[in-house]
Amino acid sequence: MTSAEGVRPNEVVYGLTRGLLLGVLAAAIEAFFLTVASRASVGAENYVAHTATTLLVVTAFYSVVGGVWGLVAGLAARGSRRWIPAEQRANRIDLFVTLGVPLAFAVNSTFDGWPSGLRWTLPCGLAVVASVLVFSEIVSRRMRALLAKWLGPWALVTVFFGVGWLLSGPLAGRDEATFALGTLGFVASVLALARLARWRFPYLRPLGAKPVLVAGLLALGLSGVLREQVVDHGEDAAESRRIHRAGPGQPNVLLVTLDTTRADHMPDWGYPRNTTPNLSAFGKEALRFEHAISAADLTLPSHASLFTGLYPPAHGASPGPRAPRGKPLDDAFATLAEILASNGFATLAVVANHGFLGSSYALDQGFDLYDERAPVPLLTTPPPYTLRKRVVDFLKRELPESCFDLTYRKANVIADELIERIDAVHARGERWFCFANFMDAHAPYDPPEPYRSLFAGRVDGFTYLEFQRLSDHVNAGKEKLESTLRDHMISQYDGGIAYVDAELGRVFAHLKELGEWDRTIVVITSDHGEAFGEHGTMAHGVSAYDEQVRVPLWFKLPAQKSGRVVRSRVSLVDVVPSILEALALEVPRGLHGRSFLRQVPDPRRVVFAENEPTSHIRGLHPRFVGAERAAYYGAKKLLLTAEGRFEIYDTLRDEDELDPSDDRSVPAAVRMVTELDRYIRRVGFGRLLPEPEALSGGFLEPPPGYSR
Repeated sequence: MTSAEGVRPNEVVYGLTRGLLLGVLAAAIEAFFLTVASRASVGAENYVAHTATTLLVVTAFYSVVGGVWGLVAGLAARGSRRWIPAEQRANRIDLFVTLGVPLAFAVNSTFDGWPSGLRWTLPCGLAVVASVLVFSEIVSRRMRALLAKWLGPWALVTVFFGVGWLLSGPLAGRDEATFALGTLGFVASVLALARLARWRFPYLRPLGAKPVLVAGLLALGLSGVLREQVVDHGEDAAESRRIHRAGPGQPNVLLVTLDTTRADHMPDWGYPRNTTPNLSAFGKEALRFEHAISAADLTLPSHASLFTGLYPPAHGASPGPRAPRGKPLDDAFATLAEILASNGFATLAVVANHGFLGSSYALDQGFDLYDERAPVPLLTTPPPYTLRKRVVDFLKRELPESCFDLTYRKANVIADELIERIDAVHARGERWFCFANFMDAHAPYDPPEPYRSLFAGRVDGFTYLEFQRLSDHVNAGKEKLESTLRDHMISQYDGGIAYVDAELGRVFAHLKELGEWDRTIVVITSDHGEAFGEHGTMAHGVSAYDEQVRVPLWFKLPAQKSGRVVRSRVSLVDVVPSILEALALEVPRGLHGRSFLRQVPDPRRVVFAENEPTSHIRGLHPRFVGAERAAYYGAKKLLLTAEGRFEIYDTLRDEDELDPSDDRSVPAAVRMVTELDRYIRRVGFGRLLPEPEALSGGFLEPPPGYSR
């Protein structure tokens, strides 16, 4: 057996080294697809970075597996000395090691989560064909002569790691015909390049150490260098501000959303834990709205309503049959950022929720700079269908949660970026509108110390994977949330709120140091709440009960020194007209929101909220599988459930919504049903209530006094 250097090493040692090199090669080529190819495919603004640490861990894992497979190849070659001439054993070991590539891909495709149809049969068919061809090379000299120029380890690793990347990247969501043509075209191109390389460099061995190690080092460098970029529309916007500079007396605007934060987990709303000392102090010089309702219990539609003053059925940035995770906000709708930019304000955003607040959902409209960068944790979660994802999923079960807790940028990072952006526009002497989003109350509920240990109830060892499984089971009605885990999640949830509060306190102090505090409108709210077993639900995006749609809301005017509690019910669609009125700017016609700065609230007003489950919430109980809509009128709430039932609650007497009534004869119920019907019909959802003459004992009857 002759190696690349012309000596005859031990078969077992040779097999081990070839297996180790195959592991390095596999990790390097996979890293190329996840870095260079992904960035080229989605653009720098939507690229999700992967750390060099991840690559090192995955390379070590692949090399161990490859080394074991290489040992098997070496032992097989040693046991076959009688039949295989010495000069052919190295080649046979190379082929046997290479056979591990399509076999690994085939095993990977058997895991849960792979798509059905041609997206499964075509890649698996390719793996089977490649395995048969490589095995035929091992046993047949004629097949070796025919195929050696096409099916080397570089080509096979590129083909199968590339197909996994295509499934989760460029060809995701395409029809089967496009997927098949794209995949087969990719395979043909790789094999043609392999044939060309073999012709151009005939002296290189298939698993030579130098080219493999060079590829590994190059991949390591790319993983460490490539990062996300900030969406910067600054040049055109800056030119516009020079022409339309904000008036000298106009205040700044700071709008902050505390993602996933319930109102009733703050002391100002009667919560026994002191989760928000800085916000409570802030509330003494601001308007605090006791009964603020989000337009939806999901980030995308709620923020779209917050930015436009329109309810979700009007702006359309919501989940639906054609967009199960949500549609982007149409640029026909004027956002608060666009209105303020056109009036001379510098417009900036720093967001932690890079998923549903990403520029791909068009919520960056009107912002000069939109910083939606994702963090890069120690071990980044790879795309589905990649072999790397199996490795990381395994490590998630074995390693501490801290290796994976950077799902979103932490509050201290968001606060630092926010302060830096404000400092820059302050130095230029511009009026500014800044939007910030904090995610630390969101799952995986993992605040840093000392907030992790601030409140009692923490359970060590409860992982995010366990949370996701439990959440799916609870929402499907298969399991109840037991008290120990509920206490654990709430302790960490409350710790996350306290962590954000501390960082907001730092931002407030900095604005005071700059002299900007007394000339800044400050609005603090949340996009939705979070359930911890109430009504048989966990997390959010499941229902329109108050634990998921009632949110905190503070509104501070410039130079305001005394606070006031407003007990009339308001909606987040009211934020845009209220800010514009405070700035003495014209409020666009047709908004659903109303300025809550008016002294006399409208007693006839009905406020709405809704839920439309997204595709990532799997296996919901039948009572939550469709849209839910709620209407509030005075102290009454009407919930139209996904099953088509009406539930009426007295929110003063039954704040936890445990004792529903179905008496639709009371005047408040008549009012809410009528307005919900008119509201939905007005924005094009069709009739909610059936015609009276068409009813024949169905679940829904027009209540007494119902009119159209």
